[in-house]
Amino acid sequence: MAKKVEIFTMEVCPYCVQAKNLMDRHDIAYEEVRIDQIENGRELVIEKTGGLRTVPQILVDGEHIGDENALFKMERDGTLKENLVG
Repeated sequence: MAKKVEIFTMEVCPYCVQAKNLMDRHDIAYEEVRIDQIENGRELVIEKTGGLRTVPQILVDGEHIGDENALFKMERDGTLKENLVG
């Protein structure tokens, strides 16, 4: 069964673009949640990440795995698809 990947982003965020581009390059499907387009978006990120306020933040099957730096580390380690796809 495919994992559910969510990325919390904002429109004007170069780190969000980097994270989405990385996932696109690896053909990883994800749902983008634009916190600047939903009411209480910032509060949602804080709730889902255990207190973090920055974007992007990535969740896999509801579990917070980190930001764009975590994605790039997984890519370097060769574990990106394993962790995000299954």
